[in-house]
Amino acid sequence: MGYKHSATRLVLFMDHPLGLVPFIHKVQELLCIVAPLWPAIVSLHAELQSDSDATGEAAAELASKFATILPSVTKLYVNAEVEDNLCKVFASTLINCYAPQLAHCECYIMLDSVDAQFSTDLKNVVVRLDDEAETSATSMHPESITHFYIAGSIQRTVDHLFSADTRDAIEFTNLEQLCILSPVDEDSDNKFSFEQLAFPKLSVLRTNPSNQAKHFLNSAQFPDHLDKLELLTLHIGTIALYNIKFGTKQREQLATFIDDEERVEFWSMANYLFGTFELCTYSVFTLGHLDDMPSIDNIAWDFLVKLEIIPTVESSLLLELIPRLRNTKEIVVHSLEFSMAGSWPQEKPSNGSLEILRLNYTVTDMSNLCVMALLVRLLPGLPSIEELFMPAVPPEFYSFVDEY
Repeated sequence: MGYKHSATRLVLFMDHPLGLVPFIHKVQELLCIVAPLWPAIVSLHAELQSDSDATGEAAAELASKFATILPSVTKLYVNAEVEDNLCKVFASTLINCYAPQLAHCECYIMLDSVDAQFSTDLKNVVVRLDDEAETSATSMHPESITHFYIAGSIQRTVDHLFSADTRDAIEFTNLEQLCILSPVDEDSDNKFSFEQLAFPKLSVLRTNPSNQAKHFLNSAQFPDHLDKLELLTLHIGTIALYNIKFGTKQREQLATFIDDEERVEFWSMANYLFGTFELCTYSVFTLGHLDDMPSIDNIAWDFLVKLEIIPTVESSLLLELIPRLRNTKEIVVHSLEFSMAGSWPQEKPSNGSLEILRLNYTVTDMSNLCVMALLVRLLPGLPSIEELFMPAVPPEFYSFVDEY
């Protein structure tokens, strides 16, 4: 019986063949064997799997029963490896039951019905709404939310989750972090005005290039400065800018590049963000794909501070790239492939700002020879280098360093 009084968190992971309804039924049965109520549990974390054989009514009934067995839950996390209609019904019912008392609502399952009045204590929100979600009686309080994650349409989410009496001007008075992942090609509704949205205390904004993001940046009300702006794409990578100027001029310029995920527009945006003097104090470019990378001559990243390359990159490209990054302090290469020395640039690379170089590659006798040839070519032109990371130290390295 001691568990009833000491347990404050229930975590459910479906990692066995039981379907959603049988699994939840079994969990509730075991809980009730110990005690009919667990008032000390304030956090419910559920990782679900689909169950196509059960009915939505059964899933909704079990979700409602949790509110009886666990009456004190204020923190809710719900996710699914593969979501189906049953997961949607279960998650929607669970949120509707707990909404009046939640301080933390994190749901990555698309909701098909939310019709609850949320607590004024709600601070952290992650939500995905189905296109046809029923939300007629739903109301969240924008002034209480400090962290908001929208996966889907900005317009639809705001329209459905915030009551009509605040619709003229919705001010997220205390919102500090906002993440918006909108459909790339979804058009904006002319009846919806982004100008009604205000974020006076926003410090961190994460978004993906999309048509809605363009209108959002152009029209919503923001501070003139952000601690962090992060731009996320599926096809190229992530841009992170710290201590960034975010006034009207900067936002309007950014909006000209951000209306979709076209490769040409993205690389133009990268040149603007990493090529503008004093736009921010620290910047990171994490490259996830190199397929559409422009030629070296079309790269203008004079003020990029850190470059991280995740896909395999050839040593010849690295040797071409390093001299172009005039103020870059750190380069991280996750997978280096050694090209023939004959394909390397004729001119030896030089970079007076680079302080940290991390090179990861598969260690073999051949790669040891290749990396030594690369270092002999590279290091004399890096006078500011302080840290060099490699998965193994070639035998000839120490004699080279002594001479170098």
